[in-house]
Amino acid sequence: MPAEILVDTSVWIDYFRKQDSETGDKIVKHLKRGSISTCGIVVFEVLQGAADQEEFYFLEENLKGLHFLEANAETFFEAGKTSYDLRKHGITLPLSDILIATLATANHQTIWTKDQHFKKIKGLHHQFF
Repeated sequence: MPAEILVDTSVWIDYFRKQDSETGDKIVKHLKRGSISTCGIVVFEVLQGAADQEEFYFLEENLKGLHFLEANAETFFEAGKTSYDLRKHGITLPLSDILIATLATANHQTIWTKDQHFKKIKGLHHQFF
């Protein structure tokens, strides 16, 4: 089964803090299937929050095995268009989340997130935790 879920930083943080939970069970199920992806922004955000070097290496090793969605020039042009369109409607979202959403859309991924502002991006498939 190809990867189909891009897990946002907010969900990874919950998962790594408490793996024995409903969210943890869902992630483990999909990790076993190989259906979870990541991207550069999510890796960066998760790793920067490590409490110490031991945790950093633990997080790094767990993220390295995931399918990786690459950003390219087209990704940034599309993200810029999305941000422009949102701002014209008075909506400003973080660059990181617009890039995550752009990668998810371009790769036909559903975003698992806790951040409600993803609802403001048209055409984005998401599931909230």
